[in-house]
Amino acid sequence: MHQSMHVDVLIIGAGVAGLTAALRLLQQAESHQQKISVCLLEKAEQVGGHIISGAVMDTRALDELWPGWEREVAAEPVRHQGDRLHLLLNQQRAMTLPHFLVPGAFSHRDGRLINLSALCCWLAEKVTELGGDILPGVCGSQLVFDEQGKVSGVESGDYGRDRQGQPGSVFIPGMRLLARQVLLTEGARGSLSRQAIEHFDLARDCRPQHYALGLKEVWQIDAAAHRLGLVEHFIGWPLRQQQVSGGLFAYHLPQQRLALGLAADLDYDNPHFSPYLSFQRAKHHPRLQRLLQGGSRIGFGARAIAKGGLPALPKMTFPGGMLLGCAAGTLNPQRMKGIHTAMKSAMLAADVLYPWLQQQADDSQLEQAFYEALHQSWLWEELSACRDFTAAVQRYGTAAGAAMWWASGLPVLRHLPWHFPAALADHHSASVAPAGQALAASPPDNTLSFDHASSLYLSRIDVRPSQPCHLQHQQLTPLQCELAINYCPGNVFSWQQGEDGRLFTINSHNCLHCKTCDIKDPDQTLRWTPPEGGSGPRYQEM
Repeated sequence: MHQSMHVDVLIIGAGVAGLTAALRLLQQAESHQQKISVCLLEKAEQVGGHIISGAVMDTRALDELWPGWEREVAAEPVRHQGDRLHLLLNQQRAMTLPHFLVPGAFSHRDGRLINLSALCCWLAEKVTELGGDILPGVCGSQLVFDEQGKVSGVESGDYGRDRQGQPGSVFIPGMRLLARQVLLTEGARGSLSRQAIEHFDLARDCRPQHYALGLKEVWQIDAAAHRLGLVEHFIGWPLRQQQVSGGLFAYHLPQQRLALGLAADLDYDNPHFSPYLSFQRAKHHPRLQRLLQGGSRIGFGARAIAKGGLPALPKMTFPGGMLLGCAAGTLNPQRMKGIHTAMKSAMLAADVLYPWLQQQADDSQLEQAFYEALHQSWLWEELSACRDFTAAVQRYGTAAGAAMWWASGLPVLRHLPWHFPAALADHHSASVAPAGQALAASPPDNTLSFDHASSLYLSRIDVRPSQPCHLQHQQLTPLQCELAINYCPGNVFSWQQGEDGRLFTINSHNCLHCKTCDIKDPDQTLRWTPPEGGSGPRYQEM
């Protein structure tokens, strides 16, 4: 029998959306001299441990939540100091676009270059100061439903089971945490969010969600190559040659540090495509090599990005709870910015949830109030303005799709019958055209490019080795196996030579919790579930 705990609001995930929702609720309780109980579950060992983002942040939501925040955060944010967009024509040549050719919609003007892990730690301090409870190292494993079919809480995962799933010598059963409202803020492709979407059919009236895989490294670079506050983006090689949409970024941070990353859309057809190997290969381009020469790599991580935009946004309310932030898919795909939109969705939810908690109103009134607030907000306006961006890129590619979408909004062309058809779900793509050109092999030089083991070391993954495998699967087909080996950035999936031939092996202790396998598996029989709380990467500056 699970022990139970009752709170007013239970929040799953202590990222920016979850922390913002908690802080906004507690701020209102304080201003009304009321008491409410708010509890957050965080599967990482500590707040910020699984947080990864670019990140050039639009501060609009944070300015509303906590005016004067820049004077208080420990890691002072850096003001954006200019944009550069580079076209990588091939593995040797590049062209930097003149500023006037880059649409203003893609500018990062007025943004702040931040450490998102540090920002989450700062928000967590504010939440606890106002009386909120944060339970790190605790994951939600199952939704709990009441007799009416409403979500009434969450069961946390057990600790101490052996590889066969039986209680071991250090077994600690999970808890049942019950609440009047459960807010799911797990980020892209959250496991409980997926349960809620499937159980309540929340995505029935929208396009399939579209994802990208983001890989990020943090480098300490030479002073001569460093330009504090500069934001650089790279499109073209090597993704274009593999028929993959996406690009690279390089953000110049304080202390001569560089956030370097690749975002690759997961709707690609080419089963040989490896996001990890493409990222390592890209760093050998002379344009990137000049940035990194003489530097050293100090961090690595990976995470899926939900970038379907407004047409892929599921219903955000369900009986007993809400989907908020990237768990729903509130990221602006045109700007590739999701921090401010996730925070705003959480603030809107808190603003209608607090008065609802004080009354004995039913769920339908809460749902109505939330959608009224959402549709009247700048968040809805921003997402509506770029609603066709993702479909355009999926149809025509990164550069051509972005250009066509931008042109479709010009006054002189607005009357033309632009049509950007909906695409298949990402997991269908590999089975549509199971052929493609593999990237030419290029062994790591351990200066610019590195093997998986070196990268995983920098992710500081910590896993109790005898716990059950958290990647559930049935018998996998050869296509599923080959795809998994290529798309996984953590080298979780591999072939091992056994007595009876090759064996497909799952090295779950390498898992970065990026969720790519859950998204890209063509048969959707390979499923990511939460491991023991506290397992996984331990990011600090991601």
